[in-house]
Amino acid sequence: MTPTGGACYSTAAPARNVQQYWKGLGGPGTLGIEIVLSVAVGLLGGAWLDKKFGASPWFTLIGLAYGIAAASRAVYRALKQANKEIEELDRKEREQRERFDDARPHDDN
Repeated sequence: MTPTGGACYSTAAPARNVQQYWKGLGGPGTLGIEIVLSVAVGLLGGAWLDKKFGASPWFTLIGLAYGIAAASRAVYRALKQANKEIEELDRKEREQRERFDDARPHDDN
């Protein structure tokens, strides 16, 4: 009981769960933003250079190509990270199964 008569309990665990939830959404959520921004910056930068130098549509196309390349790189990095996390989870699960199997009594008959 608290001095005011209310129940005393910790809110650390729910706060930690919420933090992990938002952290888990961070990767895929930011990937979409990164894709859009990469393409948009490349496209708009190329269009700006076209207006400045009068070379339409070449800088726009080059900027678009760079934007698509940057977006592709972001997708590659995200897939690589996801595969790494899946492999780590598989490894942990395999270790837990092995510990469980080692702890069980075996019937040698």
